[in-house]
Amino acid sequence: MAFVFLNHYLDIRDAIDQGVGNLNKLDNRDFVLTDIPVQDCPIPPKHTVPSHGSDEIKEWVLTASMDKEIQQVAYFVAPRTCNV
Repeated sequence: MAFVFLNHYLDIRDAIDQGVGNLNKLDNRDFVLTDIPVQDCPIPPKHTVPSHGSDEIKEWVLTASMDKEIQQVAYFVAPRTCNV
């Protein structure tokens, strides 16, 4: 799951650099069946994480993408309903 979340973080970081206004223009397929907001969610106009931290994340994601043992998918549990 770390791969999916950190890769999405890098997508958001790139979107900030490009001036994209919200998450609608990003690939959000990994989060469609979750309660993580991906539609009409504004992207901040500037970065809040220092670039050196993002560089470390980018390096890890690139290394992980080449590692056959790291699964590049997220496993989400379907929400439960309350039968009260």
